[in-house]
Amino acid sequence: MLTKNANIWKAIPVQKLLALLQQVPPDALIAVSPGEELLVLTAAEEFQGLIHLADETYDQDVFARDLTDLEQGVQERTMDRASATAALQAERAERQRAEAALLQAKEAAEAADRAKSEFLATISHALRTPLNVLLGYTDLLREGQFNDMPKEGDEILWRIHKNATALLALITAILEGAGEAAGPCRM
Repeated sequence: MLTKNANIWKAIPVQKLLALLQQVPPDALIAVSPGEELLVLTAAEEFQGLIHLADETYDQDVFARDLTDLEQGVQERTMDRASATAALQAERAERQRAEAALLQAKEAAEAADRAKSEFLATISHALRTPLNVLLGYTDLLREGQFNDMPKEGDEILWRIHKNATALLALITAILEGAGEAAGPCRM
């Protein structure tokens, strides 16, 4: 059955050997002719070597496949991290632009607040000063400080004084309301 050339086992594919082994019942005995024991032992050792080589090859294939999977996973994570880094950099740049815009808006609002305060101070002075002068002169005229006024003149002075006082109160209320809305007025 077996030839004296044990190298033939190397030429038979492992799948064929496995197929042949499956045909042999597990409790079967193999008859070996006298003098062929060494040949059978050598063939068995060669077969064990082939099985070991097949196991090593299988392990190398599994290792190579696992290594490929690991390398692919590392590459995917690297790409994910690179895109996450790019997204974070874009978000950071957007935040910096937003902060710059907010700072510019804050500075513009502060400048507008200063202009408003200056306007309120100027308008307050420009409106109240002439009204106070008008009220002061009407008080003096009504008290008779300059001349005796006829009765009709007293009535006219009283109306001027009453309307100027109402106008001053209205202007004061408007300016104070605007000043309260804007915060303390700087003069």
